[in-house]
Amino acid sequence: MEIILDIIDSTVEGQGIGKNEGRVYFIEGAVPGDRICVKNIHEKKRILYGEIAEILNENPDRTEPFCPYFEECDGCTLQNLKYQAQLDLKRNSVLNAVNRIGGENISDIEIIAMEEPAHYRNKIELKIEKGRIGYYSRKSHKLVDIESCPVALPVIDENIALLQNVFNEIYETPLKEGIIRNITLRSNGEDLQITVTTMTQDFPKRKELFKAMEKIEALAEIYHSVNKNPRKPGIRNPKLVFQRKEFTESIGSLKFRLSPESFFQVNHYNTIKLYEEARSQMELQGDEKILDLYCGIGTTSLYYAEKASHVTGVEIVSKAIENAKENARLNNINNTDFICGKSEEVIEKLLKEKEFDIIAVDPPRKGLDEKVVEVIGKSSIKKVQYISCNPSTMARDIKRLKEYGFELKKIKACDMFSQTMHVECIALIQKEII
Repeated sequence: MEIILDIIDSTVEGQGIGKNEGRVYFIEGAVPGDRICVKNIHEKKRILYGEIAEILNENPDRTEPFCPYFEECDGCTLQNLKYQAQLDLKRNSVLNAVNRIGGENISDIEIIAMEEPAHYRNKIELKIEKGRIGYYSRKSHKLVDIESCPVALPVIDENIALLQNVFNEIYETPLKEGIIRNITLRSNGEDLQITVTTMTQDFPKRKELFKAMEKIEALAEIYHSVNKNPRKPGIRNPKLVFQRKEFTESIGSLKFRLSPESFFQVNHYNTIKLYEEARSQMELQGDEKILDLYCGIGTTSLYYAEKASHVTGVEIVSKAIENAKENARLNNINNTDFICGKSEEVIEKLLKEKEFDIIAVDPPRKGLDEKVVEVIGKSSIKKVQYISCNPSTMARDIKRLKEYGFELKKIKACDMFSQTMHVECIALIQKEII
């Protein structure tokens, strides 16, 4: 069976969304504005999926992807759309979330664009399969061998092929699947930090692999991470095995020491624009005391501290708190303190013990815990500065805070994830000062 669909929107994963007879369809490779004929229709969790049989009328903003792996790779799903059209999609997705979920009535918002929407990612994770390096293909765990990644910073992009050659030379006989799980490359634009994650502490030709990597000219550090859980990927307790120089990243005039586990915004160029917008929205006069929840390694806390009287950062990850304190010392910033704990468990006690003028939040995709919203709502706090990577949960939290007398005063979007549907938001939610 084949049907005709008009594509009206896009999922976060970049699939085109169409409707027919009240049913919703997700179509890989389709973009809003396309009129398509769909084949191989199948249902999963009450959503219908299909493939493009023919594009009857294509969106005039379609363009040729600049990455040779676009059709296979599960990464940059909007590369077949002109950049301005990508921005329009993201702007509309934020507007839809804020108005539909948040109960607002906003006609338009500004989105902070990238000057060049390529070569911006400061971190990538390459999958390893029997000594081969690449990304997983769309909607499968089939490895796509790659030798370049045009959205990664040049120093990362230029060394992927070199790493591929290193593996090919050292592992002439394919490794047993799963021994080496992935390689994470992080760059500050000049230097590289490489983390190798394996299933076991010892693995075939361990010394030879690390020795070969040491020859990479841009290399600053090599870490080895052991993660024995096959169902939970990611870096675990990384150990430094080689260091040519200490790896640091910068935001404006601030420097940050980054461990492999440290969260840091992936956009090398727009992070400073994101943080500057957040700080600007708060209209700091220099005497404000800020409570910064979900502070990570202290990036936002230290950036706000340049214009505030004092900033208290809260983060659940103990290693991140250690990094935050180290970064405060690194930048000679003395008007901060950092607390390890869950925001929902410590916020009430902190607001009773200390005086704060503003609460800043940058929560995970699930948004704010209900307890956090409740405590803020019942407190004397007048300003909440909200950074979010999920417009839907941010909109939900705005609506919750409105029940306590807050209003959405300012909001902008920021393109931190060019070539994808993901978008960052910055919002100021404020109570009227009587």
